[in-house]
Amino acid sequence: MQEQDRLSNRALFGYGISAAPVIYAYVLILIMYMKFASVQLGISTAVIGTIFLAAKVWDAVTDPMVGFLSDRTKSRFGRRRPWILASAPLLALFSIMAWAPPESLEGTQLIVWITVSIFGFYTAYTLFEVPHMSLGAEISIKATERNRVFGFRQALKVLGMGVAFIVGSAVIESGVGPTRTMAYILGAMTLLLIFGGVSMLPAERAEYQGRGPANPIEAVRDVFSNPHARLLLLVVFIDAIGVGGIGALTPFVVDYVVGEPQMIPALLGANMGASLLSIPVWIRLSRHFEKRRLLLYSMLGRAVGYGLIFFVGEGDWHIVLVSSLIAGCSGGCPNSLGYTLKSEIIDFDDGIKKADAIMMLRVQNERHQTSFQSENYNEKFGLNTKRLKMLSEEQLIFHPGPFNEGVEITRDVVNDKRSQIWKQVENGVFLRMAVLANMLGGKLEA
Repeated sequence: MQEQDRLSNRALFGYGISAAPVIYAYVLILIMYMKFASVQLGISTAVIGTIFLAAKVWDAVTDPMVGFLSDRTKSRFGRRRPWILASAPLLALFSIMAWAPPESLEGTQLIVWITVSIFGFYTAYTLFEVPHMSLGAEISIKATERNRVFGFRQALKVLGMGVAFIVGSAVIESGVGPTRTMAYILGAMTLLLIFGGVSMLPAERAEYQGRGPANPIEAVRDVFSNPHARLLLLVVFIDAIGVGGIGALTPFVVDYVVGEPQMIPALLGANMGASLLSIPVWIRLSRHFEKRRLLLYSMLGRAVGYGLIFFVGEGDWHIVLVSSLIAGCSGGCPNSLGYTLKSEIIDFDDGIKKADAIMMLRVQNERHQTSFQSENYNEKFGLNTKRLKMLSEEQLIFHPGPFNEGVEITRDVVNDKRSQIWKQVENGVFLRMAVLANMLGGKLEA
């Protein structure tokens, strides 16, 4: 995509609105389909549970595959758009199949139909979600703009989830007929909003096409060989388990412990409303504080919010309300800034292997407001003996000088035959002499 200082609201809205019908369909499948299939279609919950378990395993396989194939795609439309657009009719088709099976089907035939529907939907969801998230990271090269991109996406996703919880679940509870009608409307809206939203986006950057590892195994290895990526994924995994587990149990707590089942929609609405309103606050905070630190604070907030659930008793819906508000406000951060943070993790070692030349720069201690901590800096970010062995014989090494030995670069790298540092410094002296002579109106002696 073409470099620009600030993305238009039209582009941000287009990116976000294309995700709204997808999350609506996904949430309904996730929270309502087992009940719909068992009560309305007469399928055993054990059978439906097994289908969902197998579909999630399949989803774990297809995620990295689609990511790899999307990375390697080359087309005049870009490498993400073709996948996003191709997912739209599939999402519409399999949503309709899941919610509106032929009335003549029963028994094994109905089970097969449902299996194809669920597997197809999860596959189509992956075809959309993985390239769509990747596109959000590539829309702008500026971190502040990526914050806005994922902020818009999360805001519109929350709205889609809210409509699914309030409207979609009520429609499904009302019977098979209304559910069929909703399925066809959902299919049409999916096509309209995905194609319409993508049409509002600027063109993808041509230089991004074809980037990525040579095969899926290498793609997975690249991620897990990066210590920063491993740590962030572990944090995301732990957070997802906690939020998913407690979040799924909360409605049951409200129903069977608090004894106020009629409060469930209001409490869920409070959670999503707080999350929606917190997104611009988190984005504004990211301009002044590190996203890593904000993510840590948000996780602590969610821990406190969901932890309050353990203190509720009969009639304590007000405690659940406070819990929903705290957890919702805290949840706005990982669902917006968390995605931005993922896109900003780079693999330094992988980068230097692919470069024709490597330019190191001096760590300017005088520019740091606090004392610079150089311990482990060279191991993490510097050019040293270990990384020198990764380079080919043709790669060149540069540094304008002076350098901090043992910080951004080690002595053996400076003196390596591929190093052009001393020649670079020497040429820099001549260049400065020429500039000064020209400014002073004189000329250099040959």
